[in-house]
Amino acid sequence: MLVEQGDWARLRTLEHMRQLSPEMVFELNNVLQDARYRAWRVNGQIDELRGLAKQANLPTLANQIPGTRAACLPMTMPREQAARLANPSGEP
Repeated sequence: MLVEQGDWARLRTLEHMRQLSPEMVFELNNVLQDARYRAWRVNGQIDELRGLAKQANLPTLANQIPGTRAACLPMTMPREQAARLANPSGEP
């Protein structure tokens, strides 16, 4: 998940660019596809682990550790609001 979040951080460079070269478009498209694939893999692994836990009759417990929302905010959310929610500590 950390690598995926790094991909999304690289994509945030688009916020400050007014024009992209064809090479930049190609590179950022690759980063986007990598981030999407990594998210798909993480979700698939989670589903697999849930199935294994169910087969092993492990109890379902509530997660006590809050997850990061850095890469899971709606695209329509204003940048300032997203920054406050995703990075309350001010992390870049």
